Amino acid sequence: MTEEKEKNEEKKSQETKEMLKVGGIPSMASIDDVLKALGVLLDKGGRATISELVVPFGGKGKKRVLSAALNASEAYNLVDPHSGRAPFALSEKGKKFLSTQEETGKKVLLFQEFVSYKHYRDILIQMKRASDNAMKKEAITTAWANIAGGGTLSTRKSYTTTFASVGDWCGAIKDTGKTCSLTPEGEKGLEQVLKGEAVRPEAALQPQKEAASAVQLSAIGATHCPFCTKPDTAPKTEKLLDKVVAGDTTTLIIERTFHCRGCSREFTHIVQQVVGLKPEVAD
Repeated sequence: MTEEKEKNEEKKSQETKEMLKVGGIPSMASIDDVLKALGVLLDKGGRATISELVVPFGGKGKKRVLSAALNASEAYNLVDPHSGRAPFALSEKGKKFLSTQEETGKKVLLFQEFVSYKHYRDILIQMKRASDNAMKKEAITTAWANIAGGGTLSTRKSYTTTFASVGDWCGAIKDTGKTCSLTPEGEKGLEQVLKGEAVRPEAALQPQKEAASAVQLSAIGATHCPFCTKPDTAPKTEKLLDKVVAGDTTTLIIERTFHCRGCSREFTHIVQQVVGLKPEVAD
């Protein structure tokens, strides 16, 4: 290996470490990567080491992207704080995020985390101050140098890629290719953050309430054991995570722990149960 090639490899390795630094600005991962990583983690019972997640995520070649997606999920409070080789675990907010059936509901939850994230705040403020509420991606990439205290150009471009992908999906910003612009909803959310208020997304982001006609019970994923894949499982415990009241209905978001008779391990699934429905009365 030539000296120049060795230097390039060393530089690339250093940039990767910088991008994947725990607690660092989300990078390398798109919103699709984040959603896939969370889904794989849920399939493993909501808690697993990265080595247990690599294969279902896409194999060893995808390990860097998986690490980046999990780090981003931690930054958005969907995964509990993590360090070293400890297992990754879904946070309570992450469980609520995954248990939300409508994509719009998921976007609302991520929108709240996105506009509240400390490293994004300065970028969003700069957008708000611009005459057209927009910034070129080149300018965003440059801005990270002050926010992150440095970083190579490649690393800062990676920050911008994740920022644009996640922000566009949740509705806080609009990615038009070379430019990112603050949406009216994003501007309102930023104002709430700056005032120290709870972020309440505008009506355009709120999930539409649909009338329920029967008691529903839906689980995310089948109750096959995520470790040995056998279906010989039994419910063990239940924990109420959240209760959402809408009109005459109450939706319970429940975490159920199952025991696998095949490998004697335990895993969890999130279910939604709609209760409190008014019976229809015939004329």
